[in-house]
Amino acid sequence: MRSGWGSITDSLTRDRWEYSGHLPYIKDAKSFLHDYVSIVSDPHLSYAEHSKTHPPGYTLFLYGLQQIFGFEYPGMAVVLVLVAGLSVFPIYLFWREFIDRDSLRLSLQMFIFSPGLVLMSATSLETFFLFITWVSLAFCLIGWKRSRVLSGLGGLAAAIALFSNFLFLLLAPLFAYI
Repeated sequence: MRSGWGSITDSLTRDRWEYSGHLPYIKDAKSFLHDYVSIVSDPHLSYAEHSKTHPPGYTLFLYGLQQIFGFEYPGMAVVLVLVAGLSVFPIYLFWREFIDRDSLRLSLQMFIFSPGLVLMSATSLETFFLFITWVSLAFCLIGWKRSRVLSGLGGLAAAIALFSNFLFLLLAPLFAYI
């Protein structure tokens, strides 16, 4: 945060390395998804190097923000901060099924002020992954207990999470346990 606002948008402006490097080259989501494998496997690709190791979900999230709301990098950074903050709600919904409210509130207070979340919320798309992962866990758990609609929304959130980061596969044992 040495450079103020510029340091918040800095990660989004590093087109050579980050997912945002694809944005100027996307004509539409359909053609981007159709050509994604050939795009990221191109040895002459001089932008968005990091996306070679991830599915296209993060790039499509940024593309959606740009297309739907007209956001540029500062607007995208603000949305990432808001999404990180909204993660508290699905985390609360999930864990209230397992621990008492006082312990849960104390845990959430520690989570909210954890340095990693605070420092990375505007500079990393992992906050989107954090949010969508907890939405999928909370909705699937509550849905399996109470509502098929929430269960379906949890499944949709799980698909979006998997479409964003392969690390979501590591949660398979947790879903099996639930």
